[in-house]
Amino acid sequence: TRHVIPAAEAPISFLTSGNAAITFGKTTGSKYAS
Repeated sequence: TRHVIPAAEAPISFLTSGNAAITFGKTTGSKYAS
């Protein structure tokens, strides 16, 4: 198992987790907003 994330993969994993969090926030936000 790799414990060190290569510099090229770090931004990709960060963007992926960021987009997932934003999508999750939008879906839960729209649920309670309406």
